[in-house]
Amino acid sequence: MPVMSNSVSDIWQSIDLDAYLRSRVAVGNAAGGRGYESGLRVFDCPWCGDTRKRGWMGIDRWGAGCWNTGCLAEPRLPGGAIEWVMWKEGFVTRTRTWAFLLHTFPAPKTPRLSLPMRDIEDWCRLPAGTVSLPLPSRVSVSLRGAPFAAFVRAQWGVSSFSRFELGYCMAGRHAWRVIIPVTMGRQLVAFQSRTIRGAEPKYRTSQHGDRSDPKAECGRPAASLLFNIDALESGGGVLLVEGAGDAMAWEERPERAYPAVALLGTSLTPQKIALLQARRPKRVLLALDAEPQAQMRAAQYLEDLQAWDLPGVLATWEGGKDAGSGGRLRDMPFDRSLRGAVLRRITKGKR
Repeated sequence: MPVMSNSVSDIWQSIDLDAYLRSRVAVGNAAGGRGYESGLRVFDCPWCGDTRKRGWMGIDRWGAGCWNTGCLAEPRLPGGAIEWVMWKEGFVTRTRTWAFLLHTFPAPKTPRLSLPMRDIEDWCRLPAGTVSLPLPSRVSVSLRGAPFAAFVRAQWGVSSFSRFELGYCMAGRHAWRVIIPVTMGRQLVAFQSRTIRGAEPKYRTSQHGDRSDPKAECGRPAASLLFNIDALESGGGVLLVEGAGDAMAWEERPERAYPAVALLGTSLTPQKIALLQARRPKRVLLALDAEPQAQMRAAQYLEDLQAWDLPGVLATWEGGKDAGSGGRLRDMPFDRSLRGAVLRRITKGKR
């Protein structure tokens, strides 16, 4: 039996979670299919009795849950895969569950490697007709661009348009949207667009694909994008926020101590964690939006970061829901019951 280490990531490496699922569960995508190559396994959910393969588990990050509306495990179990196994096997404690997995399903003794950015060709085509901010001197263009500049100032308090190479678009899929380029490794790799007219979706992310595809706008998928990652120096601290607007707003503040890096959404993927890990930050301050579901995600992400040996710390916003709305940043202690408490509150509201 493998020796249990003090590091959660070391314990994960010592267990073959895939072997456990093959032995105990009828995996719905065992022959391939959506998500299988990225470590996602789907199956019938024992929590709600669903038989449409809506239960899920991530064998790389040990997340688990159910996509069935109303299930107590929706969308993610607070304790992740270990809680799922504990319930499935009928164990009373997590210690007993860890011991069972370590003894019965030991992993082959191979080193765990950082996740590669598989076959990514970095290129990007900004939308046709994109005009840069600050505005050119031509009056006709300036009059058109005025509402975009006013929106950026009012929404995020950003006036240094050239610093982030912001632009705007008047036609096509990104019409009446602010264009936010995403630069990684000092190369333009993608972009987001933000509507100024209340259209849905509020944000669009560039469509990735092969350069030869006329509908593709970039080569890097959203799962491998981090906004403003180049501002993070190796060994420095970083503030992790949701949106590019939050990151830009924070960068404009005088109290800024660390650079802000945006997830460009609400997902902290293994690819994004690997990108952060490569910079070896001394402190990762997680400051997602100040709302219950975002705080629940933040608590889960903190454990994900710690499992990858990244020094994560939870933070919240006071007086606003995020940096873009003027919220004040405040550290908060990590409470392992936070995700469970929030999940119970959300579930109770659905009944």
